[in-house]
Amino acid sequence: MLDDEDNLAEADKGAEKVDPKATELLREDAAFAKSWGERLYKHKMPTGETLSKPKGGAHEPGTFADWAYYQRGLFLLESSIWSMPFGEPKNGLPEEMARLKWADQYYGSRAFVPWSPFEHPELGAIEIGGWNPLVATNPPAEQLADITLVYEEFLMQLAQDFAQLAWADVRVQPLDDRGVVEVRAKLANVGYLPTISEMAATNRAKAGIQVRVELPRDAEVLVGQEVTFVPRLKGGGDHVELHWILRVPLGGGRPKLTATCPTASPATHALEF
Repeated sequence: MLDDEDNLAEADKGAEKVDPKATELLREDAAFAKSWGERLYKHKMPTGETLSKPKGGAHEPGTFADWAYYQRGLFLLESSIWSMPFGEPKNGLPEEMARLKWADQYYGSRAFVPWSPFEHPELGAIEIGGWNPLVATNPPAEQLADITLVYEEFLMQLAQDFAQLAWADVRVQPLDDRGVVEVRAKLANVGYLPTISEMAATNRAKAGIQVRVELPRDAEVLVGQEVTFVPRLKGGGDHVELHWILRVPLGGGRPKLTATCPTASPATHALEF
C-alpha cells in the first residue's frame, strides 16, 4: 500500500500477542516486513545509488491497512516511497535551511517562493510564500523513472515469496493382494512465506490447507480421512506427515493426493503401486 505511513523503511519489532489497542504487526509477521524492507533498500537505482529511506508519517489507528491486517490477516506492506531528504538538521544547518539547500540543487529557485506582503480583503495584511505544492511530497521528475524501476524489481521478487505446497516422501505399501495399501506422505511448504500470516492463524480469518484423497470408482478410505484440514505451514520446508490406508480395486484407476489453500497453487500427486 502506498501512503504516508511506512512499515518498510522503519519496521517495528512486532507484538507478542493481539492487543485491542495495538497498531503493530505480530512478531512473526513483523519479521517478514523487516526482511522485505532490508531487501528493498539494498536495491540500486540505474545511477548506482541505493534507494533512500523515506520518513513516513505517524501511524494512525483505524486505517484501511489496520483493517486488512487485523480483520483479514493479510500481509501488508506500506511505503511512502519518498520524502524530502534532510528531515533532520545536517552538517550544522537547521532543518529548513538544509531542505532549501537540497531543493536548490534540483529546482534552483523554483521550489520555494520568497515570502512577500499581501493585503487580503478579509484577513488584512498577510504574507504569501513558502514551498511550492508537491515539492516536499513528490520526488524530482528526473528521479521518478529510477525509483519506479526499483519498486518494479522489488514487486517481482515479492511474487516469488508466496507459499508453495509440495508433496514429498510419498510411499505406497501394499498390505495384501486385494488392493489394500498403506499411504504415507509429507506435505511441505517450500516457499518463503507461511500459508497464512500469524495474524490470520490467530483470528482464523483465512482457511487452512485442505488435503483430499481423490478416489477412483469403488475405492474407499479404511483408515484416515478422505478430507483432512491442516491449519498452517510455515515457509522454508515446514511440513506435516499424513497417513492413510486405502482399498483400491485391482485394475481400476489410481488415487491422487491434492492439497489446496487460498495462498498457494494446488499440489497434486498421483499414487503409483
